[in-house]
Amino acid sequence: MSNTILNSTLRYGLVVLLLVGCAAQKLQREGLALIEQGRYEQGLQKLEKATKESPNDVTLKMDLYNGRERAVNKIFAAIENAKAAGNERGAETGYRRILGIAPNNPKALEGLRQLEKRDLHAEAVEQAQLALKNGDIDQAESLVQQVLAVNAKHTAALALNALVQRARIKESLATPQIHSRLKKLTSLEFRDGGIKMVFDVLARASGINFIFDKDVRSDIRVTIFVRNVAVEDAIDFILAQSQLEKKILSDNSVLIYPDTPAKIKQHQDLIVRTFYIVNSSAKDTAETLKNILKTKDLHVDEPRNLIIVRDTPEAIRLIEKVIRTQDLAEPEVVLEMEVLEINRNRAMELGVSWPDTFTWLVPNPARITLADLPSGGDLTSTNIGVNASTALKLRQDNSIVNVISNPRIRVKNRDKAKVLVGDRVPVITSSVIPGSTNPVTTENITYLDVGLKLDVEPLILLDDNVSIKVALEVSTLGESVVTKQGSVAFRVGTRSINTSLQLKDGETQVLMGLIRDEERNTASGLPGLMDIPILGRLFSQPKDSTQKTEIVLSITPRIVRKVKRPDAHDMELWSGTETNLKVRRASLQNNAVATLSAAPQAADSIKDETKSVAAQPFQINLSAPTEAKVGEQFTLEVNGSASTPLLGTVVALQFDPAMLEMVSLAPGEFFKQPDSEIRITHKLDTQNGKLEVDITNTGIEGVQGNGGLFRVIFKVKAAAEKSQLQLVAATPWGLDDKTMTYNLGGPLSILLKP
Repeated sequence: MSNTILNSTLRYGLVVLLLVGCAAQKLQREGLALIEQGRYEQGLQKLEKATKESPNDVTLKMDLYNGRERAVNKIFAAIENAKAAGNERGAETGYRRILGIAPNNPKALEGLRQLEKRDLHAEAVEQAQLALKNGDIDQAESLVQQVLAVNAKHTAALALNALVQRARIKESLATPQIHSRLKKLTSLEFRDGGIKMVFDVLARASGINFIFDKDVRSDIRVTIFVRNVAVEDAIDFILAQSQLEKKILSDNSVLIYPDTPAKIKQHQDLIVRTFYIVNSSAKDTAETLKNILKTKDLHVDEPRNLIIVRDTPEAIRLIEKVIRTQDLAEPEVVLEMEVLEINRNRAMELGVSWPDTFTWLVPNPARITLADLPSGGDLTSTNIGVNASTALKLRQDNSIVNVISNPRIRVKNRDKAKVLVGDRVPVITSSVIPGSTNPVTTENITYLDVGLKLDVEPLILLDDNVSIKVALEVSTLGESVVTKQGSVAFRVGTRSINTSLQLKDGETQVLMGLIRDEERNTASGLPGLMDIPILGRLFSQPKDSTQKTEIVLSITPRIVRKVKRPDAHDMELWSGTETNLKVRRASLQNNAVATLSAAPQAADSIKDETKSVAAQPFQINLSAPTEAKVGEQFTLEVNGSASTPLLGTVVALQFDPAMLEMVSLAPGEFFKQPDSEIRITHKLDTQNGKLEVDITNTGIEGVQGNGGLFRVIFKVKAAAEKSQLQLVAATPWGLDDKTMTYNLGGPLSILLKP
């Protein structure tokens, strides 16, 4: 009875184990399938349940661990894509999803902390923007630096920091200006008037405080007769005849001191400025500044290609302008060249090939027997015979061989480019040094370039012409020559071209005519008989061959970067006197002020015209292809037109996310300047199809004109008869960070084909 119960229990246990094992395997298959579908949470739950039902199954545990790791890695990849697209909400959802799968994942916890800090950083950046707008540069800089100390790559903080630094530069370089310099006119009539009395009259007329250095002599007499001149120009006229100089202390205070080296050294303010040279050499630029502007306190850092200058504010401004006209990118050209070596070979054989060998094999006399006689049968050892191979030769060969080299090289202006297509052949030379016992032999190996050698040197001109110096050499290697001393040399056949030509951009020139012509006539046949006229061809085999080789060079220049000519106002600068550098020319300013005073109606019209020009809005419009296919990409150009200097703008763009997908973003040509940098950031809302682009120029002067602000590459996801791209908002700002008025172009429709 007990055995029966035991057997029943065992059978029941086996059945239960089998059922449990089948259920665990089913859960395992379902869990792995759900993970592959991207349903990580459901799949891992099934794997965990299968592990609990079969705790001793190592395979289930490994599947659970591997599935969890694979799910975490895929979610992290999706988070990186969301962060790159500016989708912070999607990144936060991904981090929380990872923590639901792996609650203590350190990378996900840190990611959430960074997102929380980013929210705080965004608030700090907004406060910094408000402070900068209100003119509190110190507060704005403090807030921005706090953000960058934690997150050095915060895009909004970096962009705002550039604005803060630009404001700092303006603040540090701005010298106090007399408030009434361009607004108030004055007239002076003095004959031998005392210097202090004249300035007292000016002080009453302009409201400017004049402070005199203790070494200014009170007996200086001034004679001046001027009408309707600016107050500052009147001051300069008085100082010029009195050998005095001024220093502006504030917007209404001026210090007057003697124009002597000691006093200038004592009172003159100096600025230290670092200039990073991009395209030219810092050493050459420094020589220009020394020769033209007589700059003395100047240091050149050649490894970093920068110049550090210490000089007056006026001199620093002149140095900026000189460097701006000199530090320009070198023009470049792409030279498309084709070199053809055309070989024409022709050979003809017409005649009879007669036997040309006679063989007589003599055996060893000591071994001759009767069997060696011809009647004995075997004649192999005493074979006497003639090569009886006779044939009629009728053959003609014609061949044309083209060896083509097609180099395309990009060359900077006045730089040399070299092309070698061939081999470097070693040439060995030996020298013997005699010694007392054994001479010493040394060998020296040099290399000879054999093949196609092409040297070009372009000079890009202002009228889109390119002057090119061309040196072409085609060489072939002949047989080697060994000297008595053991040196090895080679015979080299060569053909070369050296010329200079001037071509327009895209014009093609072909150089040809380097021809080498060889003609060979040979004949072989029966002696004597082959010399018989006419019949001699029956007893000979003549061979005539000609070989003609020609070198052809085709060259086409295509300019990729033109010579940039500076603006007229940059090519001619007012620099003051030899001892006193100045940016402003007083007489021109005086004429302008006098004209406004003498002709108020003309002045009003000029002011109205200037006002209308300044009030012109900043305009933005879109351009793109009219149609595109599903799966293809197209480029959307966002163009701008600014009549006044533009420092940066934020542009909002709306598109249909069900049909279009943003691929990439790149700045256009509008903000590109030699001495500045473009900063561009964007925020993408993939659900609502909204793209916000913030693009800024780091230069101080801003940019005017027309051009592309930025370009966006979209990928077509679905077909549609009409898909619209529309500008919805913009925030452009100009000098002093003032917001500019603007106009937005209309929507753009694109046909999306299947």
